[in-house]
Amino acid sequence: FGIGTNPSAFITVGLVGAILLILFYITLLIMASRILMNERYGGNLLSIRMFVPFGVIFTTLMMFLYNPGVVVVTAHFLFIGLLLGLDARTAKEKKIIFNKTQWSHFASTFVVLLILVGVFYWGYVIVQKGAANF
Repeated sequence: FGIGTNPSAFITVGLVGAILLILFYITLLIMASRILMNERYGGNLLSIRMFVPFGVIFTTLMMFLYNPGVVVVTAHFLFIGLLLGLDARTAKEKKIIFNKTQWSHFASTFVVLLILVGVFYWGYVIVQKGAANF
């Protein structure tokens, strides 16, 4: 183990993996700075658009400087997901409009999936009880 999770990973994954990890974190820092410096997101300084990039930067530093626990690693990847969502929002937004037929298709598909899950569950229970008799 090295001084942190990522320095240890550099040794474990080899040269190509280390280069890819470095490129991944450079991309994350570029995305965080783009969201922080984007004029479109100005205004409220305590919004999620300010909180997420700092969370990514902080947890990235924690991953490099310490061997963090499960909570910090989980928070790191949650912040990365939020950052990707915020960065995707910088593109032109598209509207998705649901009409009545789409909702009926969704509802019928959901009901069929619930029935299938129920059938598989009860089939498993019946087979398990039958196997216990042998």
